[in-house]
Amino acid sequence: MTHKPSVLLISPDYFNYAQMLKTAFAEKGYEVDWFSDRQGGGFWHKALLRLNRRLVAGKIKKYLNGILSFCEGRTYDYVIVINAEAITPEFVQALRVQQPSARFVLYTWDSVANLEMPLKLAPYFDKCYSFDKTDCETYPEFEFLPLFYCDLESREKYERAPRAYDYVCIATIKPGKIRAIRQVCDELAAHYGRGYVYLFLQSRLVYLYYKLKYRKEFKGTKMSMFRYKRLSNRECDEISLQAGIVVDVSMRHQNGLTMRTFETLARGQRLLTSNGEIASYDICDPALVYIYDGEKPLDFSSPFFDENGTLPYNSAIEKYAVTEWIDHLTSIGVMQ
Repeated sequence: MTHKPSVLLISPDYFNYAQMLKTAFAEKGYEVDWFSDRQGGGFWHKALLRLNRRLVAGKIKKYLNGILSFCEGRTYDYVIVINAEAITPEFVQALRVQQPSARFVLYTWDSVANLEMPLKLAPYFDKCYSFDKTDCETYPEFEFLPLFYCDLESREKYERAPRAYDYVCIATIKPGKIRAIRQVCDELAAHYGRGYVYLFLQSRLVYLYYKLKYRKEFKGTKMSMFRYKRLSNRECDEISLQAGIVVDVSMRHQNGLTMRTFETLARGQRLLTSNGEIASYDICDPALVYIYDGEKPLDFSSPFFDENGTLPYNSAIEKYAVTEWIDHLTSIGVMQ
């Protein structure tokens, strides 16, 4: 009987990406067990985790011990950890003892400036990847591997979808993003008649916290400007499919391209992004990508805003499919 490779996948659970990854691994022939990279996904738990881990250390240890108990008696070919928000070196060391034949792979889709734990964990992994080119140049432990898109039929879906909106901006609001989002959406609203803007915050309490802590940035905002129910990945997709332009504003200190970048271009949609790093990628076509620097007004005379022209198809996007990403991530090979 042919051996079916097995994966222990530990990753974030937002926007249904965990389920999409589990499905993609399964379709590639892997047996998958999945755990979140941290217990609890709420804003305050995450804030405490980043500001002072000692306050949640007991809870973290109990959660990680639960994963070790689950894995006892099981054998994995790969242990793949993504982002490692609450993963500790002690946990990885214990897991390595428990899984001596597994290849350990670490991937981060956040920048070191926003998430430092992967640096501490890197020595305990066989291979480390990051979506951030700058981090890979700074930290030789990491090899560059961009993010991906999951829906391999997204282009066909977009061609069949109605065009209800000229532009769509669906964003989770974090410090360093709100000013740019408001500015670009105001400019688009003045030019177009049909826009959809959904600015998500975890709660009204989070809004008040941001309003007090980041007064200058949140000056002029109101609680009613934001939504407090997170859209599902399916809802985001259904709305975005109906737009001519998708707006994507990156977090501060982030150089890696977001998943939305690849999802949008895989559909053949136009992408308006604040991340200038995309200019160095082979998927950057001026007819499909507009880089917004926040300093100059949008140039509506640009070919990007020409709604009458036929949009080109850039086949380079195909190598960013999740199937290719999985192949690269597991190219380290199974130990014999």
